[in-house]
Formats: sequence, structure tokens, C-alpha cells
Amino acid sequence: MPVVLLTGRLQEFAAFTLLGLLSGTLSTHGLGPGPGITLTVANPPDFILPPGVLSRLLFNVSTTGKQPSTYERDDISSMHVEPASLEFELTDYTGRPVGALLQAPVQNSVTILQVKLEVGYYDIRCTLTNETFGAIVAPPFERGGTPFDSRFGVLAGFTQICNTAQVPMREPMLSMLVKMGIGRYRDFPEIGLIRPNATAPLDFDALSPGDLSGRMDELHGVNRKLGLAVLDCFVGTEKWNNPRVTDKWNRYDGNGLPWRWPRDLGTESDGYAAVVSRWGDVELGLEVENEADASAHLPADQYAVLMKTFRYGIDAAFANSSMRSVPLVCGTFTDAVHSAYLNSLCDSQLATVCDAVSYHSYTDPSNVQDDTGRMIRWIQQCSAKSGVSTLPLHVTESGTDFALRWNSTDSTGNPRGLPRPTLAEDRAYAFANAAHQIENVVIGVATSFAFNFMYYEEGGLNYGLTGHDRTPLRSLAALAAVVRFLSDKHYVGDLPNKDGPESRGRVFANDNRSDIVAAVFAGSWATAPSQPMWSWSVPILGVYGADGRSVHFSCSNTSGCQWANDDHLSWLRLAPDVLELIDNPTVASGLAEAAGTMVPEDEDHGRVRYAAPPVIVQMGYDNVTTGVDHIQTTFGSTIGYFVGSAIASSYPLTLLVHNLHLTSGGTVNISLAVSCGSHSSQAGASTSIVHNQTLTVPKGRGVTTSTFNIDLTARAEIGRTHTVVATTSGSWGIEKDWEDQLSMIFEVRTPS
Repeated sequence: MPVVLLTGRLQEFAAFTLLGLLSGTLSTHGLGPGPGITLTVANPPDFILPPGVLSRLLFNVSTTGKQPSTYERDDISSMHVEPASLEFELTDYTGRPVGALLQAPVQNSVTILQVKLEVGYYDIRCTLTNETFGAIVAPPFERGGTPFDSRFGVLAGFTQICNTAQVPMREPMLSMLVKMGIGRYRDFPEIGLIRPNATAPLDFDALSPGDLSGRMDELHGVNRKLGLAVLDCFVGTEKWNNPRVTDKWNRYDGNGLPWRWPRDLGTESDGYAAVVSRWGDVELGLEVENEADASAHLPADQYAVLMKTFRYGIDAAFANSSMRSVPLVCGTFTDAVHSAYLNSLCDSQLATVCDAVSYHSYTDPSNVQDDTGRMIRWIQQCSAKSGVSTLPLHVTESGTDFALRWNSTDSTGNPRGLPRPTLAEDRAYAFANAAHQIENVVIGVATSFAFNFMYYEEGGLNYGLTGHDRTPLRSLAALAAVVRFLSDKHYVGDLPNKDGPESRGRVFANDNRSDIVAAVFAGSWATAPSQPMWSWSVPILGVYGADGRSVHFSCSNTSGCQWANDDHLSWLRLAPDVLELIDNPTVASGLAEAAGTMVPEDEDHGRVRYAAPPVIVQMGYDNVTTGVDHIQTTFGSTIGYFVGSAIASSYPLTLLVHNLHLTSGGTVNISLAVSCGSHSSQAGASTSIVHNQTLTVPKGRGVTTSTFNIDLTARAEIGRTHTVVATTSGSWGIEKDWEDQLSMIFEVRTPS
């Protein structure tokens, strides 16, 4: 579509029109597209409106088919003519009509809809085209020079994985977050774009094919402009740094061997040093890999090598710098992570190498306290074992139960054929996503990243909080309400439970306890009452829906305060004397007390400094094979290495000793302890058998090998696990007198 010249009152929207044209593929088609006419949102942030103020929503109007001058006489019936005006229907969060139909004139392929609305969410449907768009109406989020509340974020995925937005749409979409009071997001920069080969200059602003994953320098400039912090998750490695990598998402080589991580650790660490040096001022942190316990198909000790490579790069970048260091976020654990994987990482010094732990949670809201709570307790135990303060937990993918994702597959089987969910799907997804974020705040999660800000489909089901048109869904409106009600408030207890064990009545207050709100919601969408009239005998000042709209309520001395909780999630404003009625302490408050917190960014992140050693020891991976037919060698899994019984009594364990320092070398002491059990501190573990070696590592980067013949049968029957802990030490590198530890798990098996 050509760029149009606007005249008169439309001139002020020219820039937005150009943006809309650049994103012309983002129109949304309803259940029955209109007669060759399509609307495109010009500027998505306009669809977050202030209440009670006349606001303008700008659409580009395009027509399909041939231009009229090219039509033959017998084709005239198929000609599409720009209408003089368009008619819009508004419905609220519950699907009820709002007011009369609204008319908007069309001029020069642009229409402006003027609306004046109260707080809440609204569907805006064009009756001619049957296209629907979403709008959030809420009081402007006033920062007043204070930072965003650090507990709230989204996964945006502008650069890869979850991306469906081209480069010109990045700033408008991020501006939507700012308007909602969300100052953090998670992304997936591609390290292979920054370092296309080992010797080429770093390219921070490469433009990738498809105009999607590139322009990372420009994107971080947008973060700087808007005051946003990004958690950059780096996945995989460059093709040149591992010959087995055939493309950026290939988890296996041609023989089925699981591997996608770098071989040259020193050069890899340089890349991350360059990243934090360039983008450190807008980095919430660097996150190591994505769900490695589920998708990398390698034991935890290999992940530990990767996180130490990141740590060395970060420490090298800031060793002689006055800038604040960038936090290292490790784990990205799924909710199915095996305890042996966790224990191996803990024994490999996760709590001293890393500044925070990340976790992914897709569950019913009623399960968050138990499921994520277990991760908080594990972090507390691992940190204590390492002698450090408890690391904070980031839930870097916080999503709803898989059953409540919305269906974006149309009648033709196109998995992205439907741009928006049905009303029922939208409300269910909004409830579960918002309740999930509330529970994360309650139990002390440092930052909760709602999944997924973008329109994002997997297997025909969608996780998006925005539609394909880039305007809000009800789920985004419910998230915005969570941020609005809970910013600068903290969990103080529960309302007395009146609605069964699955319901929640979480109470929050500001520091001086003058502003008190409660979130009351069903434990799950499936168990929500069919007649949602709720009654609570507490001093209620106001009731609001999931989107923040005002809800009518009535109170009496006998039945308390009642209202229709149609959304299965309501917000209450409460009088201060409610604090005398609440339950505290609770299980949730115990978790919040146990959870670690991020200290202010101008301090040292609460981390006992890990003296990044110049040497990283790694289990040799070239003999890791797959399949039971190869059981005589070793087989890598996320739990450990399987060793064939024929070689277990004298197993040749090869360690790769990586020197990451550019110029130094020296003596490395290696102590290898072999014991029974899945981790070194397991109750009942046998006394360790210790092997010692001393190596001289040449100056400059390179890899030295060290082989130990160890007996994996002397102290355990077939099938029992052994933990092998390699402790290395030396007195050279960035910092003197360093020590490192790597824990590996082996299990002896007999070929079938």
C-alpha cells in the first residue's frame, strides 16, 4: 500500500500512519472478513487510554483488488471502494454492549474513532469488516521519577523464538509496557549474529533475514530511551564454535548426539564480555540458556561449564571498570527438573557463580505456592550449603495451565489463522495468567515474566497477551490491573477463607499500611463456582473486576459484603482495620521470607564474590553417544552419564582443562573424589575415593586433557549412582588463589 498524504486534522497522525503501513501485515481478521476492506492499527500504544478523556484511535483503511482504473466493464461487481465512514461496536470485559454504535469518517485511507470510556477493558469491533481490536482504559501510570516495580515483567522475545514483530514495531510495543507500568522484559538475542565468525569484528546491529532477530543494538537503544531493563537469554552458540551445530536451533548433530554449546570457551566468554560492556546499563542480567534440563539432553555438569563461561566473561569485562556488574541468572529450570540435576548444579557452585536463579512455571494458580515454593526452598538450601545469602528467584516464564491456552487455529487448519480468542477463551486465559502473577508476588518471586506479550502459537494453541493486530487481549488488561493494584505493595496475609480450600484472599499493603487491597480469586478456573456471588465479612471500600472496572457491591451486618465475581478474580479496596482480621503468618508468608531478594543495582547484588578462575574443567564429550547399543561407552542424559558395566571398573574419565586467560598459564591442581549417591552431600553416601593430579597449563588460551581411571563398581551394585567431584585450584589469572568445583553423576548399566 502506498504512503498517503494526509491533510487537515489528519496531519498530526502522519507519523503513526507510516508506522501502521510498515506493519501492514498486522491487520486482524474476524470470523467473517468484510468486503475487501481491512483495518490496520497505526500505533498500538494508543490502545491504552486514560479514563474519562476523549481519545482518538487511528486506523489505516486499505482496500483489496485492482485499482478502479484497471477494471474491465464486466469486473465492476468485484471492485472495492473506500467507504465514507465506518461503524464500530464496543463491548466490555464481560462481553456486554457499551453504549450506541459509533461512527468514524474515512478520509485519505485513514479513520479516527473517538471514544471516552471508564476504567476497564473493551473490544472494539468494526461492523463492516468484522475485525476486533482491544483497548485498556486505566489511569496513567505515573512513575514520578521512581523506578518501575521490579517484580513485574513480560517475555517479549523480539529477537527470536517467540517473535512475530518486525523491527519497526519494537518501540511501539515496548511503549505499551511503559504505559502499563511494566519496566522489565525478557528477550533472546542471537550470539551468532554478534559473532558471525571467530575473527570478524563484533556486529551488534546486524540485520537478519526477515527483519526479525537483528538490530539488537538499536533495540537496546530503545530500552535506554524508555527506561526499560531487559533480561537477555542467550541460547546455543555460533556455528563456527561447534561443528555439530547445523542451525541456530538444532539441538543435535547428524548422528543424533545432543550438543549445541560452545567448544572454544575463551572466545565464547569474550562475546559475553562485549555484550555486557556495550549493553550493561540496560541489562537486568544475562540468562544462561533456556530450559537446558529439558531440551539440551546433557547432564547438569555441562550446563555448569556454560554458566562459568558466562561468569568469566562478565567478570573480565568489569575487572577494571567502575560500572556496576551485570547479574548472571542461571537455571531456566522447567517444573519437571530432576532433583539429581539440581543437586549436581548446586555441587558445581551455582550459588556462588550466579546472582539469581530462573524457573519456568506453567500450572494452575492453585499449584503455584507448592510448585514454585519447592524451588524457593531448594535455592535456600543450596545457598546455605555454599555459605552465601539466598539467591533471588526469577520466574522467567510465568504462564497458565496448558489447558487454558487459546485456540488460534482456523477452520482451514492454519495454526495462526485466528487473530484473537473467543470471549470465553480470553476470560479464562486472563484469569489464570493474572492469578499466576499474583501468586508469584505473594511467595516472594523477585521478578515474574508473564508469558507471552506477543501473539505466539505452539501446536495451534496460543499464549499471546496481545492479538495478531498488536492490541491488548483481556489477559493483558488483567495483567495491567495486577501491576496497577500491587505496585509498591507487599503481601501481608490472607483474608479469612469463606469459599473453600481452593479460593484465595491475598491481602497487600504499602509500607505504612495506609493503602490496602486484596485479590480474591478461585484456586482454578475449573473449580470456580457456577454462581459467582462472593461474600466476605471484611470492611470493603470498593470492588473491581479483573480488568480494574468498578463492580457494584452491597454490605449488610448479617451477610457481609456481596458482589458478583463474574471474572472469578476481584480486587478489593479495604479499610485499615482489616489488618486485625487477616491470617498471618501463612505458608505463603513463610516462602516470601525464605526467598532471596535482589539488592539495589548500585550495590554488589548480595553475591559473595566468585573469583572467576582462568581454568574451567569439563567432562570430555567426544565419547558421549546415544542409544542402548552404545552402552559400552557413555550416554549423556539430563540426569547423568550411563556407563557400560564392561568398562565401569576402570572407567577412563577424560577431563578437558580450558584455559580462558589470554596470556597467563600455570599450575592446576585437580582432586577427583568418587563416592556413591546422586550428590556429594547425600545422606548415606559412601566415603570418597580421592585421586589427585597436578598439571601445567601453557600460557594463553587452549585445552589440556587429563585422564583418570576410576572404579565405578567397587562401592556400589549395578544401577546405583556415583558422584564424581573434580576440585581444581591455582594461583594465577584475573584473581589469585582460586578454587572451582564440578560435580558429575554416573550410573553403571548393563547392555540389554
